[in-house]
Amino acid sequence: MKLNLSKIPDDLKEEAKEAVGELIVDRIQEYLDRGNSPVAKQGRFKRLSKDYANKFKGGDTTPDLLLDGDLRDSITYEIHSEGVKVGVFNDEPEIDRLKASGHNKGNSSNKTKRQFIPLPEGKFKRPIMTDVKNLLASFKEAEFSPAQRTDALSDIFGEVQTDALSDIFGEVQTDALSDIFGEDQLDSLLRGILGES
Repeated sequence: MKLNLSKIPDDLKEEAKEAVGELIVDRIQEYLDRGNSPVAKQGRFKRLSKDYANKFKGGDTTPDLLLDGDLRDSITYEIHSEGVKVGVFNDEPEIDRLKASGHNKGNSSNKTKRQFIPLPEGKFKRPIMTDVKNLLASFKEAEFSPAQRTDALSDIFGEVQTDALSDIFGEVQTDALSDIFGEDQLDSLLRGILGES
């Protein structure tokens, strides 16, 4: 999954990707607990037969992909340069990858498709994508208005130094500093000095 990280500070991009990966894996597990696909355009999974449910699941017909737990435990994420990839990546035991593929795509032994990871052309359901968007927004840099920059400079340098900066830069000191540093860098500098994240 490619992520828009353009407004996230460089020092937070890896942390943001990790947080997204963890969020998506958690949401997959929540959907599976209810026997529901987390994949867009997919609905509830077909219920388990009563015979199967009685034999293996204590009568519970919820198709939660949780017989032994090994498949669900192996759902994870990998960090990539542009985002995260969610899936079953372990080499051992290979059976987990085969089970995942069988459920996700359907196969000759498992004719019931229970897709829990989008195929390359697919995506997760809207609530999951909204959660990802909101999570990424929490990592984005806050932008300062010109008035907030002036207030922040006053907080940092005090009124006397701010007056001195006015003498040096003129009345539009924050505009001059923005021209020197660029607004994004100035905002980042002010956040760092003020201890804001």
